[in-house]
Amino acid sequence: MSETPLFLGRQASQEDAKFWVLSAPLDETADLQKGQAAAPPAILTASLYVEPYDEEVASAPTETAPVHTVEGSATSIEAIQEAVETAFDANAVPVILGGEPAVSLGGIRALSEKAEDFTILHVTSRAHLRPLPEQGPGQAIEPSNAVMRAALACENLGKIVQVGVRSVSAEESEVIFGDESRIETFFACDLAKRSDEDWHEDLVQELSTPVYLSVDLSGLDRSVVPSVGSPEPGGLGWWELLRLLKKVTARRRVAAFDVVDLIPIEGDMNGDFAAARLAHKIMAYLVASGKML
Repeated sequence: MSETPLFLGRQASQEDAKFWVLSAPLDETADLQKGQAAAPPAILTASLYVEPYDEEVASAPTETAPVHTVEGSATSIEAIQEAVETAFDANAVPVILGGEPAVSLGGIRALSEKAEDFTILHVTSRAHLRPLPEQGPGQAIEPSNAVMRAALACENLGKIVQVGVRSVSAEESEVIFGDESRIETFFACDLAKRSDEDWHEDLVQELSTPVYLSVDLSGLDRSVVPSVGSPEPGGLGWWELLRLLKKVTARRRVAAFDVVDLIPIEGDMNGDFAAARLAHKIMAYLVASGKML
């Protein structure tokens, strides 16, 4: 019997499943705080307490689109990429539970191999566009603070759209605002000045199908997720983020998504449960959209 907790406590066969949940317990290159390696089992355990019925879409999404939790863990970017490619081959939507933000690169690279053109929607507190370190023979270093810089090298990537960013270096700013930039950033400081959500339409227009969705939980306010690896004051509210994701999934096909950067707190399940609930919410939106595959 598998020691891996099952998402929602249910297990569909690989052949029947429409979602594959993958654990990616990495935190080797987390630059500020480590501890994200403990996140996948914590999120899976918390998911046992998530109600399968979603009141917003008025259905139990995983009844019509069953979930398969992959046994074991992917402990390298290459292993994550291979697992995501296998999920694609099975006509399932990969769901990666991290782990540090660097794990996103495995899913992004897998989609770049499958799609002729795709975009990334990156919910985050930090841009993660730092310069990549020099690599010696046999090295493959993709640190979390440079994961989106590395993603820019992927074939078939059109654009990276970031939302919630509230910390950026001078070097990262040059990448974002450069003449040939493929980064569109919706800074939190600008969004905070607005009383409307008309910018949602602007964001959706920047995305082309398929979309790789990366939710770095640091993009959310600390009242929702109290402990992350890249903390910054402020952040998106729970319903604020969900309204955005509901619009994105209704208008664009999300081929894969990840939930990363959680640092579980012993004796406090708030962050674990929020991450599990968010993953389930995204599944619900994808099923309701009719654009899963």
